[in-house]
Amino acid sequence: MTLRKLEKQADGNFVCPECGKPLRFKDGEFVAVVDGQLDMDNYKPRYICDDCQVYYRAVLTTDYYDVFPLDGAEKTQKAKNNPPAPPAAEKPAGKGPIALPKEPKGDEKCPVCGNLFRFVDGGAVRVVNGQVDMENVKPKYECDTCGVFYREVLSSGFYLPYPQMEEDKISAPSPKKKKKSDVPPPKEEPSAAGREPIALPQVPTGKEKCPVCGELFRFVEGGAVRVVNGQVDMENVKPKYECDTCGVFYREVLSSGFYLPYPQMEEDKISAPSPKKKKKSDVPPPKEEPSAAGREPIALPQVPTGKEKCPVCGELFRFVEGGAVRVVNGQVDMENVKPKYECDTCGVFYREVLTSGFYTAFPQEEEDKLQAKAKPKKQSKKAKPKKLRPTGDLAPMILKPDENGKCECPRCGEMMDYVEGGAVRLVDGKPDMDDVLAHFCCESCGAVFRRIVNTDYYQFSEK
Repeated sequence: MTLRKLEKQADGNFVCPECGKPLRFKDGEFVAVVDGQLDMDNYKPRYICDDCQVYYRAVLTTDYYDVFPLDGAEKTQKAKNNPPAPPAAEKPAGKGPIALPKEPKGDEKCPVCGNLFRFVDGGAVRVVNGQVDMENVKPKYECDTCGVFYREVLSSGFYLPYPQMEEDKISAPSPKKKKKSDVPPPKEEPSAAGREPIALPQVPTGKEKCPVCGELFRFVEGGAVRVVNGQVDMENVKPKYECDTCGVFYREVLSSGFYLPYPQMEEDKISAPSPKKKKKSDVPPPKEEPSAAGREPIALPQVPTGKEKCPVCGELFRFVEGGAVRVVNGQVDMENVKPKYECDTCGVFYREVLTSGFYTAFPQEEEDKLQAKAKPKKQSKKAKPKKLRPTGDLAPMILKPDENGKCECPRCGEMMDYVEGGAVRLVDGKPDMDDVLAHFCCESCGAVFRRIVNTDYYQFSEK
């Protein structure tokens, strides 16, 4: 069957396009099963023709109707036992789509009656004529004289008219003409409007100024996720530059280095300083940049030789094996599993960039500074170097620790330490199983003796 368009009589009832007789109106019902399939559109109202034994149901939200045959239950009903079809809802008195600003100025007028609109913010989702009105969350322009309101179509800037509901009319003002003195003053546009993105450093120097008023910015670290105007503000975790004079703040767009302006919230203004002009003596000194800033990547060996020096101060690096994943400034530091070169004099450490062989500088954390060891005492020039046995002459041998966990080193003769086995660790992104079992380590010559599996013998290991 083809789609049909129903004709309306003078009394507001529809007539059958086939026989010309009035149609019987019936409200929609629950979802039904027809011929073994779910009829999801059964909730829609229908117009029934008892003579033609068919009913008409609207297609989506158009003025066209699809034709379906009546089932057995519908055929037994008589038209006299059913109420006549209600008159079709008349179109609202308003005109077609009109352009209105999203931020009202107070001088917007109805295109039909010429009276000023009453602006209403969006509310909760509601039910209108048995259907859920999801669009009620949008703001709207109410005309109480015409009994309509205008609401935006998507985000196009054009507004369509709809008939007012009872709840809209409750708060409507009296229909008498408003005086000029009663008209609320137009809302000022937020001070963030019209401003362009500006370049700001991610680490503040204390000299950054607002491009409009020229006052110094107030730098604020990122906070928790918050709700602004009913929407979740995920970007609040980022740091921002606050201008309390203009009432705006600037926040970085992604990681581009450019910052966009936004209007300040109440919670931002609570901690704002008094609006009086600051004296030069009251301005806090600029923060010093971390000592890692400005340093270029340097080439360092993945296996330290003990001769690596800091390129700035010239002191020897302190090599530290990779540790567990940690949280730094609220962010997960996955790179902490990599080994690094620590410079306790400059307060920085160098860590490899991927597997390139080049190391980038980062500022030391508190835990890095606590691990700093005292500088080893220099050997006196008179001390003679100890004789070391060639590693090729060190045959597997039985080694046992004494009460203090010490044992004589077969290579240099000094006392070496007995080290218990530990957990598997990551080296260059790969699991290192070497230190899982117990072994002997000599601090004097650097020799390591590892146990041969299933025996009591230990042999020299190169690492």
